[in-house]
Amino acid sequence: MPMDYSVIIPVYNSSRSLPELTARIHAQLQGMAPGGFEIIMVDDASPDEASWETIKTLAAEYPFLKGYRLLRNEGKNGALICGMDHAGGDYLILMDDDLQHRPEDFPALMAEAAHDLVIARFAENKNGIVKDRLSRLKGKLDERFAGKPRGLRFGPFMMIKKEIAKELCKVRTPFPYLPAMLFSLTRDAVNVRVAHDNRKHGSSQFTLYKMLKLMSNLLINQTSVMLRSVSMAGVGLSIISLLLALYFLYKKLFVGIHVAGWTTLVVLLLLIGGITLFSLGIIGEYLLRIIKTLEHRAAYVIREETA
Repeated sequence: MPMDYSVIIPVYNSSRSLPELTARIHAQLQGMAPGGFEIIMVDDASPDEASWETIKTLAAEYPFLKGYRLLRNEGKNGALICGMDHAGGDYLILMDDDLQHRPEDFPALMAEAAHDLVIARFAENKNGIVKDRLSRLKGKLDERFAGKPRGLRFGPFMMIKKEIAKELCKVRTPFPYLPAMLFSLTRDAVNVRVAHDNRKHGSSQFTLYKMLKLMSNLLINQTSVMLRSVSMAGVGLSIISLLLALYFLYKKLFVGIHVAGWTTLVVLLLLIGGITLFSLGIIGEYLLRIIKTLEHRAAYVIREETA
């Protein structure tokens, strides 16, 4: 059924924040969406049962709320794609489940609805200096390899046009990386400044390991930078090897070599062997991911749904 807005929220161990978040979204949108709205909560296989039970309770209380529980933990991007797959709104609002993103800032996003992608930029980041620095590093990588426009700040609180989300969902990969997928479709993106609240419950579930794993999806699945680096290293090593071979041939023919040169030979063999093995490892990772993608492994699998 057509509607104005779909609010998509990936959920992970956040049962305490969901009732307040739902009530605030309802209060904000009930007078701003004459065509209707929906909230889609995707439980990313939370270890606690409370999160899914809370979603089911809220779905029974609010007819505009739908819940999906994934069979296995797919990471935030997989949960977001699940929500986008099932969204019916003309505009999709993506936000976190921890109350740091404010539903009261929806009007700021909606004011820029002419753009394909409207991304919230926090006036003051409350995630801490370490996470903020890692986010800035990720932003530089997104500029270099994902096609993010220079100066644009990417973040998890955003609004996407339905047409862009529909095309994004056609890309089926078990290793989704949202920035690269979005910026491969459009560069019509703007930032709007909004507030960033402190976390009310628990601590962030987005660990350094998860960030590194997500960045590997960019570097391996969305770009060829790793493969190109290995190729360049192989070419460079081949040139060095050729020059060394010519040098030793010259010495053999015109100078004479009185030392057997076993050390040089062993070092060269180890160097070449090490680069070869490293290259095979990187190529093997590419082949593994290609095979998994060709097997049509989905980014998510739904265990059950509320309605």
